[in-house]
This record gives sequence, structure tokens and C-alpha cells, in this order.
Amino acid sequence: MELTTKLKYEIVKKKKAVPNATNDELSELYGLSKQQVSGVVTAYKLFGGDWVSKLTAKLGISEEVYSGFSNFDGDGKLGARGRILLAIDFAMIRVGKILTLPSSEWKMERMINQISKRFNYIACENNLEYFKKMVAKSDWYGTKNECHQVPIGDLIFQAKEDEYSHLILDYCGRIESFQKEIKYACENNIVKKGGVIAVTLFKTRSNAPIISKLNQLHSDMTGQHIKMNDNENAIKMFFHCLSAMTEFEVVEEFTYNDGSPMILVILKRR
Repeated sequence: MELTTKLKYEIVKKKKAVPNATNDELSELYGLSKQQVSGVVTAYKLFGGDWVSKLTAKLGISEEVYSGFSNFDGDGKLGARGRILLAIDFAMIRVGKILTLPSSEWKMERMINQISKRFNYIACENNLEYFKKMVAKSDWYGTKNECHQVPIGDLIFQAKEDEYSHLILDYCGRIESFQKEIKYACENNIVKKGGVIAVTLFKTRSNAPIISKLNQLHSDMTGQHIKMNDNENAIKMFFHCLSAMTEFEVVEEFTYNDGSPMILVILKRR
């Protein structure tokens, strides 16, 4: 494949976002030879920002896609959004429908829009007050956004195989409330192969029966003593069990606390 200016820029952008990415991985990701990738990485190391500025000038872009979101390994919600962005970027599915739970500001979706402007966002919000705020700012993407005042589970249970490119399930609730729809989404492959499901949940302790069962299972399998109300451990166990039974694998687990203890789990369809 020809090594275009755009590909050079994409390689540098990826290397900055994921410093540990190897030349072999980048070669496979972009369909280039190892020698081509090595040349770009070497030029970036030798000439740095000046060389990148020349690339962006040729492409007619004023700033990096990831500027403002560079702290991908940082704490808090920004770190979570950065990880979702990278997962979707690595998925290389740049077109189709994304089922999402956006904030009223559509922050995550605006970030993804910098990767590709070929997505359609299907947004859900059950609370009327928040739904109105979401709709009020939904025109940032023209007419490509659909807004539904329903629980997102309604659309998940109605979905067909391969209907969505990605799911962004920013529940900010407990696993026991959403485990059935998450399980349905994975078992019925409503996300395309290579697509991502990003799930954000509370990880505060819980006495729900499913939490106790998952922790007991983990304890039986490992012989470790685990508190039966340990929600974080139970959530991880739930997704790893789901991975073993479906075409989805766990590619990221990230915990943070912006006032409430949260966990982000990212799945990718094999």
C-alpha cells in the first residue's frame, strides 16, 4: 500500500496516543509494511513536532484530533472517555449506527466525530428533564442524531444482529439493573464484528443476589476469600464469564472516582 501523508499522520497520532504500540501492530492496523511504519516512527522520533506540523499543513488540518484529550491514562471521566475513543479508533469501523447514552453536551459523541463523521448516533434518555436538554443540543451533528425518550434496553432488545457499529452504555448505575440487556446484546451479536461495547457502572458495594453469586463463583474457582458484596470484583467476573460464552472479549477495565466509584469495561466482538 502507498504510504500517503494521511497515513503518516494517522501512524504518528496513534503512536502518541498509544506509545507502547509496536511497529508490527501498526503495520497490521494500517495495511503497511513494517519498513514503512518503521520509517514514519523514526522520523517522528528524530524531528518531532516540526515534522508533524508539516504533515498537518499538507493535510490542511489545524490541530490534532486528540488535543484536549491527551491524558488517556489519567483519572476520572476524561480518562474513561479517552479509553473509549481509542477502542473505537482501533476497531477501524468508521461508519454505521452508534447506540449511546449521551450527556446533554454530547461530549463523548463529539470526540468520536473527530475520528469519523460517518456515524449516526441513536441516543436514549428516559428522564424527561434530561431528555429535553439532550434534544436541545442534538443539532450539533445536523440531522444525523436520533433521540428517544425510552430506556436504552428497549432498543437493545429490539436490535437485530450486526445492527450497530458500537454501543456506548454509560449507565452510571448498578450491574443488577442492566445485566440482562448487556447479556442480550452480546449473545445476539447486535454489534458488528470488530465493534465495541463500552459499559460504565457504579462499583459501590452491593448485597444484590447476582453480586453474591458472582463473587461466590470467583471464590470457588480461585480459592480466594472474597467479600460477597464486592461489586467491583463481581462486575469483572460477570464480563469475563460473558466473554467465555460469547464472541466478545474484555479489552479494557478502568476504575475511577469523580465523586462516585465507577468502573468502565470495554468489550470487543472477535
